This record gives sequence, C-alpha cells and structure tokens, in this order.
Amino acid sequence: MTTVDKFPIPGVRQPGEAGDAAPGSVLAALRQTAARKRAAKSLTMPLHGRWEGQLRVVYGVLGLEDMERAVALSESGTSDLDGSLELMARAIRAIEAYDPETEGWSAIEDELGPVSFDDRLLRLLGAERPDDEYVFSTRQAYEWMFDVKYDGIGPLIEHQGRVNEFMGLGEQLGESSTGERLTGSGSPQASA
Repeated sequence: MTTVDKFPIPGVRQPGEAGDAAPGSVLAALRQTAARKRAAKSLTMPLHGRWEGQLRVVYGVLGLEDMERAVALSESGTSDLDGSLELMARAIRAIEAYDPETEGWSAIEDELGPVSFDDRLLRLLGAERPDDEYVFSTRQAYEWMFDVKYDGIGPLIEHQGRVNEFMGLGEQLGESSTGERLTGSGSPQASA
C-alpha cells in the first residue's frame, strides 16, 4: 500500500478511477462512445388495461451504481420488489401520453419536468389519496398504474421481467428465492 492509497488527497483522482483518462486519449474516446451507446439504448413499452393505447413508458439503461445495486438484488435471492421497482423507476426516460389530435406521443410533465412512476404522476392522473398531504411510494404508483388491486400483480411482474431482460439482469427481481411471485403491498385504495 502506498502513501497515496493510505492518505488520498481530496479532489485528486487516483489511478484507475473513472475520470483518469486524459482528454483526447483513446480511453476518453472509448468512454464517450460507451456513454453515447448507453444513452441511445431504450425500451418503449405500452401500458395495458385502462391505459391501453394511451400511455407508454420509455426505459433507458441504469447508471453503473444503480446497475450494480440491481445485480446485487438479483444475486441475493431476496424478494425486494420495492427496491427493484425503485431501480426501474430510475431508468425511466419518459412516460408518454398519446395525443389523438397530433397522432403523436409526448412526455407527461409537471412544473418540475418529466414524471416517473411516483407521486407526481399519480397527482397528475388524479389518483384518490387519503388526504392532500399523502405521498404515494414508487411501489404504490406502479401498483396503481397496473391496477394490482383488480388485476393482481401478474401484469406488473411481467412488465418488470421484460424491463430486467432489456437491462440484462436475467432473472426477475421481485421474485422470491423459491420462485414464488410476490403479492401486493396492501397499498391505499385508489380509484381509476
């Protein structure tokens, strides 16, 4: 172990760290190419049920830190559906709505910008909440959007599996180590 390893200097990058490529170097060019490819890769999935033909979700790829967390969840054999859905929500580039007048799709936004599967989306869509201060979790937003209360969790798990496959995560996150499907979280009742 060197003195630099023992006592790193704040603000100074160590050899091998992610920003150590000299500008204009081959390594810097490769990193830029990889970043462009990650940005260009996307999966657009229509939502079904009450949103058929009206809404779709555009997923991108996760950043390195989130991908490592997703792989750890997948390999742990635990059934952390909440964590998996949080990661999926972070990969969302846009939730798009179909406009019959223009016959085009546009991102759903509020005053803060594009929304994800979160409380902001449910506020825009008028989800019933226990009181004005109530904030829906990501899992509750996914469950409301997929009508888990009426249709069961199967369509959400299928959606999740396709997104995980797109991201290269293999087996579905949110499935228990015994292969049993998880059940709903008992989220607050919300009307359509």
